[in-house]
Amino acid sequence: MRMTRISATFGAILILATACGGSSSGGSSAPLAGKRIGVSMCCQVGLLDQFVLNIKNAAAQTGRGEAITSVNAAGDPAKQLNDVETFIGQHFDAVMTTEQSDAGWADLVVKAHASHIIFTNHSAPPDAGADLNILYPHYQSGVLNGTDAAKWLQTNQNGVGSAGISITTDNSGLLARSHGFEDGLKSVIPGIKIYEAAANKGDDADGARAGANLLQAHPDIKIFFGWNEPVALGMLTAATEAGRKDPKSFYIGAPDASPTAFQKILDGTPMQAVAAPNFSFTTTLWLYLTERAMMGQKIPHTGLIGVLLVNKDNAKDQIDAQNHPLDPKYSALLFGGLKLYWQDTTSNDNLPTGDPIANYWGTPAKG
Repeated sequence: MRMTRISATFGAILILATACGGSSSGGSSAPLAGKRIGVSMCCQVGLLDQFVLNIKNAAAQTGRGEAITSVNAAGDPAKQLNDVETFIGQHFDAVMTTEQSDAGWADLVVKAHASHIIFTNHSAPPDAGADLNILYPHYQSGVLNGTDAAKWLQTNQNGVGSAGISITTDNSGLLARSHGFEDGLKSVIPGIKIYEAAANKGDDADGARAGANLLQAHPDIKIFFGWNEPVALGMLTAATEAGRKDPKSFYIGAPDASPTAFQKILDGTPMQAVAAPNFSFTTTLWLYLTERAMMGQKIPHTGLIGVLLVNKDNAKDQIDAQNHPLDPKYSALLFGGLKLYWQDTTSNDNLPTGDPIANYWGTPAKG
């Protein structure tokens, strides 16, 4: 892929950010003192701001001394590619990315490795050749939430009602979340009517637009599914504005929920059960693994994220765990947040299925 030329001014900004914004807590004897990690986020959403905060907190906790620079492409894939090429051109020691599309990234992985730069990725699409891909079981998370939604419909509405499903057509992995939700619904209620609406921007406003249009066209809808948390929150806004506020008569699910959605559950809104990873755990482990690679240690090439169903019974505990991932009382959960595999993964359709690496983190577990 042909890359756009990077301006000298933007490169200078990144250099300044590295010098001033590092999270180095170790002295000159720290193993990564003088090293730099460039963190690139695809989109301006709160969850990804939390990713960056978790990475920096984990680096402060290990005290290995590297500086961390973070940039956000604000939903512009070309800008994100340019941001990372700038990191490579400035000879950063490692790059960590969360992306919205896999287009162009294989070329940048090759460029990074040619410059002896570690490349790790925590995204919906895997990057071919990356040192580490942390991946989400998109379809399985949708099935988990969809099965629960169908059981809710049976219990609270005698199984009567249809479902409005938001989708994205930009990424097959993210689309699999919606397809999984639909299959989960059908596994319990085979004849349920399902209506889809695209929400490719992936933000609250797009979710609110899609939700309002679905309800206007299909007023018998009693279940919403947002393909990501911001879309689901926007669909919650649409449902609320349409008077669908009672969790006994309306259900909203999401496949990648955070404490923001957990609080909506506790508040008694129609968002009452969601599939959730603990991204605070996975992003902390992401930093640990990137540091290990920078120190010349062998790291797994694939990490699969664990997902559970969060509802009113466990939402409070999950909020506490996600807000305090480094609390020693959550150590076992933290180091169990990823299933690690030596093999590469090049497609969300072909995730590792065998036994994960046993005891990778040691006993006691340590980052």
